[in-house]
Amino acid sequence: MDKKSININGYSHIAYEHQTISEKEMIQKSNEYLNWLNERRSVREFSSKPIPKEIIENLILSASTAPSGAHKQPWTFCAISNREIKSKIREAAEVEEKLGYVVRMSERWKKDLAPLGTVTCTSLLLKKRLGLLSPLKKFMSLMKMVISTTTTM
Repeated sequence: MDKKSININGYSHIAYEHQTISEKEMIQKSNEYLNWLNERRSVREFSSKPIPKEIIENLILSASTAPSGAHKQPWTFCAISNREIKSKIREAAEVEEKLGYVVRMSERWKKDLAPLGTVTCTSLLLKKRLGLLSPLKKFMSLMKMVISTTTTM
């Protein structure tokens, strides 16, 4: 499919071509999309089957098309294939998630999540079992240090 090119201030751009579809088709497509999104789940177990590099590259290229100021896409994507590094990233993400439940989320948020079976980490015993006491103490110490540094300046 050839795209029409336009020139603005000496720079070549692909012209935007608005496509119109009927209201009936919009409703159908939006329902299909909603149903597809409702099937998503948070998965914590991953396949060890390798993913072809072309698929990863296409996904990164797709993500990089998201709108940004001056169309500069100032983000960086990393595709990690090393199992050890993936494991470390997962561990760090889980610590962050657990800290979110303990430190950042309000009691209302935790209550709203209760019907979903999400761990809320509300008791000290549960925090110890999840290994959160040490990271939580480090986080609180860091916060105290930041507060004391900013108040003495």
